[in-house]
Parts: sequence; structure tokens; C-alpha cells
Amino acid sequence: MKTVDHLNKRILTPVLDFSKGRVVNILYYAAFCAVYLFRFYYTSMFTVLCEKPLFLAVPYYAGLLILMGLSGLAVIDAFLNSKREAAILAGILVIGFLSSYFSGSFDNTLPLCCLIVASRNRDVKPLFLLSVIIGSAFLLSAYYASMNGYIPYLVYNRGNFGILSHAFGMYYRTHLAAHVFFIIMCYAIIRYEKLHLWEYLMLVFDGWLVWRYTAARTASICIFGFLAALGVSLIIYHIRGKWFSFPKWTAAVHICCAVLFFSAVAWWAAIGGGTGFGEDTETLTARLGYSVKALQDYPMNLFGHVVEERGAGGIVDNSIPYFVIDSTYMRLLTIGGILLLIVYLYLMTRASVKAAQCHVVLSIALAFVALHSIVEGFGFRLAYNVLIIYSFAHWDESWHRSHTTSDDPATSHPSICRKAFSALPPRRPPRTGARDDNTQ
Repeated sequence: MKTVDHLNKRILTPVLDFSKGRVVNILYYAAFCAVYLFRFYYTSMFTVLCEKPLFLAVPYYAGLLILMGLSGLAVIDAFLNSKREAAILAGILVIGFLSSYFSGSFDNTLPLCCLIVASRNRDVKPLFLLSVIIGSAFLLSAYYASMNGYIPYLVYNRGNFGILSHAFGMYYRTHLAAHVFFIIMCYAIIRYEKLHLWEYLMLVFDGWLVWRYTAARTASICIFGFLAALGVSLIIYHIRGKWFSFPKWTAAVHICCAVLFFSAVAWWAAIGGGTGFGEDTETLTARLGYSVKALQDYPMNLFGHVVEERGAGGIVDNSIPYFVIDSTYMRLLTIGGILLLIVYLYLMTRASVKAAQCHVVLSIALAFVALHSIVEGFGFRLAYNVLIIYSFAHWDESWHRSHTTSDDPATSHPSICRKAFSALPPRRPPRTGARDDNTQ
């Protein structure tokens, strides 16, 4: 025992302390940039020029190795403090690895699981900021390259609606819309109470562009719904002079959305609904049909299947039947497996519980991710939903809620939210004329 304690003090403790330092934090954020950019690249038509460019692949694999090492250290550090948390973190890594192996999705599931585990006790705000910068720059680059003929410019004729929709250099129009949806939410989360009116109008304009040029209904509805909720929360903040918080039970929105979706699929299968072949591939009945077919062709198991999907939004050879699983919940169940679906629901619920106590904008964003995931399949994809990383990370110093009931916004909210109230005017002095010496 003395030898073990000696090794812990001389080797393990210094290593764990170093892993929490500034240098390693920079390494973590750099690794995130590498894997995020690599996965973002694969949602674009740049892959036509080069399927796996060396200048992206090398940083990606280097970043993945760094994240694997940091996630291992995070598990060890958690074990020294809470064996329960260590077991959860280790379980996420094991399930992520096995699901990646059986489904062949190593480039998405494994890096995302490592990012989540390695984010323990790290500030998530730089990740959101980096995703906004990288994502916006990449979308602008793809737009320029597609408009100038360097990569294919895809236009989809939605005959049933009599409109044209554009992908602007991305793989498909809903991919572009989903990117904008998550970037808008990350930007609003970062700006928080500092969001100016012109910034809010800019985000509304971005939502209108998505609606006008991509005709992606689900993403557009979620964007405008999120912005409406954001606007209401900001109005309430400026009227009351303090933020409000949501009850913890609101975090159950992810489980409720999953139950709602699977209930709809079960109902559609029970009434003998078709698979949607020959119909508009984007109608609700068609998507329910494809979900039923997915369960028929790929029965549920613990670690998923290698699923052969065909087509991108219906633009396929007519001799080859179209088959794409859209919903995040169904994709996780069939491709990732039952355990990965449970992990996803746990992570999103955990993140929502934390956000509900202190960050109302993040809480609203996570709720709209749950709604978006019913129809679209981007909830557990690294190039889109970086909000899931918040499940084990923190915002500034601490996310724990204070138990005080003071009316002072600076003391009645969690310590991580105090920055949000720093710009508030000071409290009025008591009517007796006595003035608090701390009042500025």
C-alpha cells in the first residue's frame, strides 16, 4: 500500500494536475478543432475534389489520439473522486468504441465520445466559440467554391412544392440548414445577455435565408422557434432585471421526444403503413415508413449495424430504391445500437438538467435539439451538435445552483451566472437613507 501511495503522489497526482492545466486545455481545444473540421469537411461537396485530404487527416488522427489520452486521464481522475462518475465515463467510452466497431462509424462516434469524456471539468464556452468560427468560415468557403464552379452546386427541384432549394456547396440542403441551426444557437449561447438588437436581427435574417433558399422546414421551424423563445427570455430579463431558470423536470424533453417518435413508428407499423417508396421522400408518412423498414431490415441489438443507406434527399438513380434514416433516435437505435441511444438520451438529459439551473438560453437550445432530432438525424453527429459536450463540461467555474433565496440576482443565481448580471445597475439604497458601502 505504501508503494501504491508513493506512486500516486510522485507520478499519478502530478500527471492529473498537469492534465488540468492551461497547456493541456489548449491541446484539448486544438484537438477539437482538428476533429470538428475533419467531420465538417465530410458534409460538404469538397469531397469531390479530394475524399480524404492529408492536411486534414493528419491533424484529425493526431487530435483523436490526444482526446483518447485525455479521456483516459479523465476517467482516472474521476475514479479518485467518484467511482460512480468514473464508471459512467468509462461506460461511455466502451459503448462508443463497440458501437463504432459494429457500425463502422469510427470517424464520428468514437471522437465524439472521447470529446465528451475529456471535457470533464473543462470550460465549454471556447468549444462553442470555435464551432461558430470554424463552421461559419467553412460555410462561406463552400458557398464561394460552389458559386464559382470549384465544387458542384447542387439544386433540388421540389416538384410537389414548386420551389427550388439550394445546398450552396454542402452535401444536401438539410445539412446546410442544420449547420446554420446549430451555429445560430451556439452564437446566441455565447453572447447570452450581451446580445444586441442588431445581432438578434442578423440571426433572424439568417433563419430567413435558410427558409428561403434551402426550404428545410424542420430546421427553419426550429430556428424561428428558438429565436422567438430567445427574444421572449431577453425581454423578461430586461423587465425583471434578472434571469429566470427552468425546473429540472423540463430536462425530460429528450426522453419525451424519443418516446413520442417511437410511439408514432409503432403506430405506423401497427396500421400497416407503407415504406413511402414512390412518394415524396420528405413527407412525414414516408419518413415513418423508412423507420419501420429500418427496424425490419436491421433488428435492434446492443451495438448497432452497418446500415446501407442510398440517396441524398431523393436524388438517386431510379433503379436504386431510396433509403435514408432521418430521425436521430432511429439512427442511433439501428446504426448505433440500444446502448448508444441510452447514452445519447442520458448525455442530453444531463446537459439539460445543468443548463436549466443557470443558463436559460442553453436550456432552450437543448430543448430545440430534442425537437429537431425527431425528424432530422444530426443530434449525435460531431459536425453539428456540439452542445452535447456540455454534459460533462462546465460553463466558466461551476454550474451548481446556489440554495440562497435572496432577491439579489448576483446571489440568487449560480456562480457561473453572476457574470450575466455584472452589467446590471446597482440596487437602490434603503429608503431610510442608509447606504450600503458595497453599493457602487
